[in-house]
Amino acid sequence: MKKRTFFISLFSTAILGIAGYIGYKTSQTDTATNESHLSLNVINKDKPVNVELRDIVDSIQYTVLESSGSCMLGEITRVKKTDGYYFVRDDFGLYAFDEEGHFINEISQKGNGNKEYVHLENFYIDEQQKAIGLICNPSPKIMFFSYDGEYLSTVRLPEEDGGIHSIMRSPDQDLLAYYPMPNDYIKIEHEYKKVEINGNGLKTFPLLAMKDLTTKGIHYAFSACPMAIYKDTCYLLSVLSHNLYAYKNGEIKHAYQFDWAKQLPSTKFLKECRNENFYDLKEKIQESGMSIGFTGIQANKDYPLAELI
Repeated sequence: MKKRTFFISLFSTAILGIAGYIGYKTSQTDTATNESHLSLNVINKDKPVNVELRDIVDSIQYTVLESSGSCMLGEITRVKKTDGYYFVRDDFGLYAFDEEGHFINEISQKGNGNKEYVHLENFYIDEQQKAIGLICNPSPKIMFFSYDGEYLSTVRLPEEDGGIHSIMRSPDQDLLAYYPMPNDYIKIEHEYKKVEINGNGLKTFPLLAMKDLTTKGIHYAFSACPMAIYKDTCYLLSVLSHNLYAYKNGEIKHAYQFDWAKQLPSTKFLKECRNENFYDLKEKIQESGMSIGFTGIQANKDYPLAELI
């Protein structure tokens, strides 16, 4: 039996831990939103300090995943674990393994059937329902399967709520949905919405407005990991921003603003470039010596970690 080693890669660009790598903080008020937030000054922002893996990790555990004719993994793009299950997504599909790494089942598959997907955008774990939610674009729909891969149900998304990239359940059990920037096919007005699923129906409630940008003809999620839970709060990123937002008690509030060495593009700059393909815009921003802000956030019980470019 062939085996494949499962490994986890950490963020590799610039890692900031709110608890460990930030200097003094001051309270300020955002004049645009009239919300109080903490301004955090990054230590040695002009000459970042190298952090060794051993400084933030006290142990490493790995699990060897079983490979067979039914499951030959390609490039792994996402791994989640719950209740003794590993759920592993690669370029070809989504697979369930037990905690010893034994292959259990493929979760749905590509196709045009009612229980299949044309494109799997992402997936999330609903621990309350003991189910895996498959976010499927461009259908759009969310399909639910048991941890063992048994089909449960499908929720069809209305046009105005389609295009979801990722979903996370907050500590107070609300479902939060993150949306990529709008393009020529999907007009999206909000970056985040609260989601309620009742049977086969879905309702959404706007939380954070989308910036006036577009990805033209490309469905592009700026942040691959836009949300993370740290202690009792869900933290969220916003495109082209040095801000962290906090979701708690049904509301999003501006929580932190990082004093980063590089400046973000100005409103004037973005307006001049609003009709450009966002891939080209990213290159133009970086060539101009500016920052594109936070692009990912994760957390464990001790630290939140964020990628900042």
